[in-house]
Amino acid sequence: MLETYVAQNISGILHSRWPEAKIFYWSIQGRHEVDFIIEAGRKCLAIEVKASSQWSDRDLSGLKAFLSSTPNCIASILAYNGSEAVRIGEKIFAIPLDALLS
Repeated sequence: MLETYVAQNISGILHSRWPEAKIFYWSIQGRHEVDFIIEAGRKCLAIEVKASSQWSDRDLSGLKAFLSSTPNCIASILAYNGSEAVRIGEKIFAIPLDALLS
C-alpha cells in the first residue's frame, strides 16, 4: 500500500511540475527491482521506497544494479521513513519519504 500511496503522490507532482516525465517500474527476473523510474528525454531518476525508518546495504541492491546498467540515470534515491537525508555513494541518496513527497 505504501508504494501505491507514493505512486499517486509522485504522479501528481510530475503532472504539475514535470509533465513530460513518465514513470516506470524496473525488474530483472526477480533478482533486482526498483519501484519507480522517472524518465524524461534521455535522463532518468530511480526511486526505491522502504517503509522502515532504517535501511541497510541490502535495500540498495536494486538501485545499484539499475545504476550499473543505466549510464543515463542522473541519481537514485532510497526513500524511507527516517529523518535524515544522506549521500550514500555516487548517485545514491537516502531521503526521508516526507521530503521526497513535499
